[in-house]
Parts: sequence; structure tokens; C-alpha cells
Amino acid sequence: MSPLELCGIKMASAWFRIAVAVLFASTQEFVAHARVASVISWGPPPTPPTNNPVADMYGNDTYAWTAAINWTNVVSVKDFSGDFSKAQDALVKSGGGVLFVPAGKYTLKENFMLESNVVLRGAPATGTAKEGTNPGKLDPTSIITCPDRQHLGILNLDPKATNLGVVNLQLDGCAVMLWPALGPNKFSMKDYWYGATKVVGMGSNKIVLGNVVKNVNLGSSNPDDKPDGWPWTFSTAVAVYSDQNALVANNLLPKATSKATMKLSDGKTAPYPYDNRYGIDVNKVLLGGAFGHLVPGASPGHCTDAKPFVWNFRPGLVIRDNYVFGDGRVGISFSGGGDGKTIGSGTQVLYNHVEHEKDGVFYGFSPTKTPHGSDTNENRGYDQSGMENNVTGNTGHIYRQKLYNQQYMTVDGEGILVQCSNGNNQYRNVWNKNDLSGGGSGYIAYYGVDVVDDCVITDNKVNSDQVIGLLKATGTHPKNLKCDGNTPKATCKASSASVFGVTHSDRSASQTCGAGDGSAVRLTNPGSNAVQVVLCTQFDNTSQTCSPGGLRRCASGPSLVAPNASSEKFYNVSRNTLQAIAFVPWSTQALSFHALTTSGGLLWGAIPPNSEPEITVQYNGIDKGVLCDTSADCFEGVCASGVCKTSPPPPPSPP
Repeated sequence: MSPLELCGIKMASAWFRIAVAVLFASTQEFVAHARVASVISWGPPPTPPTNNPVADMYGNDTYAWTAAINWTNVVSVKDFSGDFSKAQDALVKSGGGVLFVPAGKYTLKENFMLESNVVLRGAPATGTAKEGTNPGKLDPTSIITCPDRQHLGILNLDPKATNLGVVNLQLDGCAVMLWPALGPNKFSMKDYWYGATKVVGMGSNKIVLGNVVKNVNLGSSNPDDKPDGWPWTFSTAVAVYSDQNALVANNLLPKATSKATMKLSDGKTAPYPYDNRYGIDVNKVLLGGAFGHLVPGASPGHCTDAKPFVWNFRPGLVIRDNYVFGDGRVGISFSGGGDGKTIGSGTQVLYNHVEHEKDGVFYGFSPTKTPHGSDTNENRGYDQSGMENNVTGNTGHIYRQKLYNQQYMTVDGEGILVQCSNGNNQYRNVWNKNDLSGGGSGYIAYYGVDVVDDCVITDNKVNSDQVIGLLKATGTHPKNLKCDGNTPKATCKASSASVFGVTHSDRSASQTCGAGDGSAVRLTNPGSNAVQVVLCTQFDNTSQTCSPGGLRRCASGPSLVAPNASSEKFYNVSRNTLQAIAFVPWSTQALSFHALTTSGGLLWGAIPPNSEPEITVQYNGIDKGVLCDTSADCFEGVCASGVCKTSPPPPPSPP
């Protein structure tokens, strides 16, 4: 019998004794003197574990640095009446090791400041975080609860902290925050995220293993202000930052079980979105503000090699075997680097699963602002910075969200993404055997990255209407890319031409606006300063032509204008019509330009690849031949004989 199986039998026996104690004995409750924790526990003191759980799960040599933790020196919080702080003080004085939390229920009333050389460890837990693409049966019996929507939990800010972690705990409303030390301001939620201009340090040798973390969120759209009952943009369940060595493994972030409501700007109420938060963040999200201050030339949409920002390239980071449920934001965010020469020697992101809420609704992040057509809630599976990272064997079901009270969906929705916003050029990455199919979105892309060299993109899978490879790649200089076995076939070459970043291959001059056999989308040479667009509902993918009768909307004109130029009112083309458009061959590219034509034409906004684009026609185009099915297509106009017309004035009121 294996040690793990034996452990499971012992745990089952222990729980039987606990159940008997609950039925036939009175419950003892201890309230910590320092208001750090209260505890309810039963039965005789258990024997604390002294093994290395990382070695037991992955072998002695796989993550050998974990042997530096003093696993055999154990202090139990029960010996200090549940006072975590006093128990930790005693442990540190004895040389550090394991702060043991026996099976039972505990409540943190404020952040527990985890110290260097301390691993907070619960009773041994059986089960795994995931079973295929489903949540696993991991269910730790050491349960810690935090106040609802306050984003409290287990916190460390020591720039030199080492050999610390969180193991085998069930955290209800409690975040794991092994954060970097940022400056110049002292710690606060708001200053750390918005005011950081330097990184003091991030510590080393950090472990988050075998935990269940749920119901984590901050119910204040503006941290440090009075809570307004709305989710904070940067709520994060598990955040680990390390200058060297971190293991985040076999953690289950399930769908929230807590229930609450929030008041909307229109006076209605909606379910509070506990899972609209970042899932697992390793060396990425918190560094965004400091990156912008410290990297010369860094700006959204412009990549650099980011050499001054060494924190993006830290070695020894591993994220594996986790299950993350989310309703927006990003499942797993990470950066990291390797040895500077070996492909895939950086951060190891292995065999995780990210599950997004299907048919979710995005209400925004402000009680006074309703989301609109171009808003993003990211809705990403895996978000990457750094270089030489190995992303292998991961899965995900990625869905965008419907904007509250609108027909539009949020933008983005990537399965695996590298982009230039607070990012860097990409070298020696591996994306191998990742399956992001089965959801509603989930494309896998280097988006607008200037340099992609010596990277591997092999045997990945997405839905047939999604893409894999290089997107918005006009300025990209790919070199030595391996792109084999992907479904659908990956696009791994830079494009030959562009219009405001829309890459394409031009076609025959006979494909003109208004022709029944025109292509689904045709963009003329950017040098001609013109855009021609044909939208088609009966597109033949074999001949790449629009079948007779399939022409729906058409507009052309010579003028290009600033991105935000638009008329005051818009005519909304139905998403059902646009969903039938076949963007060929631009299905592998993200449309992200703005072109306003002079004949009542189309205004294009930021359009993710293969999404349902938000294409709007100017309101003043009503009398300029815009086609329609019903008057609902004509905004405030009417549909007459298949063409939008101005609404007739209302009849005079009777005397």
C-alpha cells in the first residue's frame, strides 16, 4: 500500500472519530488573543505530518530546493489555543519549519502575516485538484474562513523571505498573497496596484500546494475607500512572487459557493460575481505599474526586450496540475525566464485547466458606469510575459461574457496570449499539446509582438472558428519557428500588408464593392487611402466567393479618420448576420482599425479574431441605401423595400 493510500485510510479513521466527538461531546471554541484567528476543533490532538509533500507528489529530485524547508520541525496552532501569531513566533524562535493547522474550522479576522522559513500546513489531504477537465476531489479538512469580500488572507511582503508556503488548507474567502515588496509607498491595496514605481524584492523558494481557495474577492471598486459592494478589478485568489523558485501545484479554485447581490446603476440588483477575479498569478499582474515606470520606451502595443526589468525573467517558477474556475479576468497569469539559451527552460506551466463560466454576464467594475461595446473583462485562459517559458498539456474552456443590458459580448477571450502591453519580445517559448477547444472562444496567439524567435507552437488545438499563431503580425519578425500539428493550422508568418494593423493578402481587382460574388471582406492597398468592405451571409469557403443573394451590407469611400471619430448615433448590425461572415483569409488576424467612409459607410472598432464584431453604420446613412430586413435594423429609421429610410413624422394630434 502506498504512503498516500495509507494516509487516506488514517484520515478517514480520524474523521470518523471527529464525527463521534461532535455527536457525543461538547464543542470547544477558542478565540485568539491577537484577533488573528478563532478556532473550532474536536477530538484528540492529531500527529502532525513531518514529510516533504512536494517530494511525495513529484519525487525527491524534481523540485530539490524544497528540501531546504525544515519539514520535521512542527509547531501546532492548537498548542497556542488557535493563536496563529503566537504559534508562529514560537516556531521562528526554534529555527522555522511547519506551522501546523489541525483539522477543524478557523476564522481569520485580519491578514495573517506569514514569516520567512514558515510553511502554513493543514492536515494531510487526499484527492487531486482536477480530474481531466473537471474539478477533482481535493477537500482539505483544515478550513480557514475570512470575512466576506474583504480580500484578507495569508500575506507576506518580505523582499528576502525564503522557504515559505501554504499547504493543504481549505481557504474560504481567504486569498494567498505571497507578494513582492514594492515601493515607494507602504502597503495598501490601492498603492500596491496603482502607485508602485520600484520593485524592492520578491523573496525565494515559495510553495502553494494542495489547497482549495474559493469565494475570494474585494467588494470595493476603489480599494482603500469605503466599500461600495462592487468587485475590485484586481482581486486575485492566489498570487505568488519569487526571485527564484516557486511551485504552485495541485490547487483547486472551484466555482464560488458564497451568495450576495450588488446594486446596478439602473436601480436593479444582480448576483455578486465572486469569480470575476484573477485565479493564479505568478510574477505578472502586480508588476504592471512598476514595469511602466522602469522600462524605457515601454508603452501599450509596443514591445521591448525589457532588459532593465529583470523581474519579468526570474527562474525556477512552476505552475502545474491546478484547476481554476473563473467568470472573467484571467485564469493563470505568469512571467519568467530560463537560462538565456535553452528553449522552454523558463516558467513551466503544465497540465492545468481553466474553466470559464458559460453564458456569463459582465456588469462592469463601477456602480456608476454601465459596460459598453468595446469593454473588456479579459476572459483569458493563460496570460504570459517573460521568455523561454514552457506551456504544455494545458486545457481550457474559454468564454467571453455578454455585456449587461446589451447585445454585445466582451472583447478578448484568448486561450493563451502573449502581447506587448507591459510585455516584451519573445524568445525560445514552447506551446505544446494545449487544448483550448470546447468553449466559445480560446484562440492561441502572439498578438502584435515585434519579435518572435526560436519558438515552438506544436500540436495545439482550438475550435475550428478560432486561430493559432501570430496575430496582428505586420511588424513581427519571426525566425526559426516550429509550427506543426496544430488544429486548425497555425499562422506563423508575418503578413505582407496592413491597414491600421489589419493584415491581409489583397485579391483580384474584380472583387468590388456591390458585386454579388465579392469576397466576404476586402481591404484595398493601404496606400490608396481607401477601404472597401463587403459583408456576406452566404460565403463559399471553397471558392472564397459570396453566393448570389448573399450580399448584405456594402460601403466604400476615400477617407480614413481618427480612431474615436464617429457620429452621435449608430445603426447596429445584428450579431446573427455578422456571425455568418467568413473572414477568409483574415480569420487568422485580429481586426483592429477604424475606417469611416464618406458614403454613410462602416465604422470598425477593435475586433478580436473570429469574434462577433461590433460593426456599426452611421445613423446618417439611413437615406443612403443601407440594406435591412426589419425596421429594428434601422435604429430610429424604418425598413422600406429592404432599404433603411428616415421615419416619417408622427401624425398631428387630434384637436
